[in-house]
Amino acid sequence: MNFLKLIFSEYKKYIIISFILFLVGGTSYYFFQLEDKAKPLKVTLEEVPEEKEVIDEIIAEEIYFYVDLKGEVVAPGVYLVSSKAIVNDVIALGGGLTKKADTKNLNLSKQVQKEMIIYVASIEENVVKEEIKESTLININIASIDELLLLPGIGESKANAIIESREQQQFMVIEDIMLVSGIGEALFAKIKNYITV
Repeated sequence: MNFLKLIFSEYKKYIIISFILFLVGGTSYYFFQLEDKAKPLKVTLEEVPEEKEVIDEIIAEEIYFYVDLKGEVVAPGVYLVSSKAIVNDVIALGGGLTKKADTKNLNLSKQVQKEMIIYVASIEENVVKEEIKESTLININIASIDELLLLPGIGESKANAIIESREQQQFMVIEDIMLVSGIGEALFAKIKNYITV
């Protein structure tokens, strides 16, 4: 301890001067940093093409899109929704379900996608679809549009497309229905057990 007192008393001036210089230097550096941060950005986006491309991508990124809500909802229509929305959110935007609605075949937690069609079936419609499963098959060469609409995944536009297609040429086998625009393997897999020719 005496040794430290001896050093301090002998070098007191130098220690104080060093301390003052340290304070002045540190304070100056701090204020210069603040001044640099406060300077306005003079570089334009055109001068930094990489940053402009990144910003353009962020602006072009779709955060909201439209989905089509149909069926047993209070207010069917086209709604602008967030990409984070789920089917249940869109139904809420449409005023909720009607008393006739049956959501047992609808995944309410599914995340929505751009231009998605959300169809809420009625209880009666789902009962009829259940009956189809247990009864005779629907003949796609002679079925009415109402009968075709009973098939899972077949809406009005696809039912009309089936009728137009068979008017040009009858379906020879049920697989021929995949020649209709909009009916691929995934949809065929859903309806193949309910149709015949």
